[in-house]
Amino acid sequence: MSSGITDEAAIEGHDLIHNAEVEEQKLHGSHALTNEDLEPASESDLGKAPPSGAKKESAMDKTITMTSAWVHANNLKKRLELTREELGINLVYGIGVAIYRGDPDKDRGEDVEIYIAKRKTPGAEWTLPASDMKPNEKMREAINRVALKEMGHEVDQIKVEIREIGFTSQTGNMGTLFHFAATIKDESQPRIRMEIDHSEWRWVRADQIYDGSLTSRMQSNLIACFARIKGTVAR
Repeated sequence: MSSGITDEAAIEGHDLIHNAEVEEQKLHGSHALTNEDLEPASESDLGKAPPSGAKKESAMDKTITMTSAWVHANNLKKRLELTREELGINLVYGIGVAIYRGDPDKDRGEDVEIYIAKRKTPGAEWTLPASDMKPNEKMREAINRVALKEMGHEVDQIKVEIREIGFTSQTGNMGTLFHFAATIKDESQPRIRMEIDHSEWRWVRADQIYDGSLTSRMQSNLIACFARIKGTVAR
């Protein structure tokens, strides 16, 4: 697998997530993420001078702050209506979707499960559905497209923004991978072409993250997803 991210529209979202998380770990380490880690900066925080001793801002950190349309669309509903072009025509954007079932408000969300899959490629890892954004595509359209492609089901509700990960592509362009949590209209077996696209798929609970089948990157990603799904409401 390549160590960077290409700019071609046909790039598989699984590689997109893999490489963006590698870049994130270089910046922040591989510690388990908490709600504090996941909370994005408010508009009032943007542009402030960093506190004394703070880590110097990297090009990846700047990817988020320089996307003014994203900053000013300060709630989930507004952000989902943004197109790739409104986010910034010179940047690369990806969409990752944590599709889940179960009630986050019941029994501390113990029955919440997130859909993951493994592609039919050598050395493939368990990962979340993801893809790059297409020209003139709104974020909500991209999320629904990813769900249809990966599961064969339409999105019911886009519940919450999970986090954003900055990265630099192989050609030197900066970009952002946006993660969202969503439910689907039909929680039955995914209607996907297993013989073509996937070797395996499953629903995973929070207490199954450390069962030995997931990479540390995927464990960290799922921790972030479960924390947001169980602990917050849509902005």
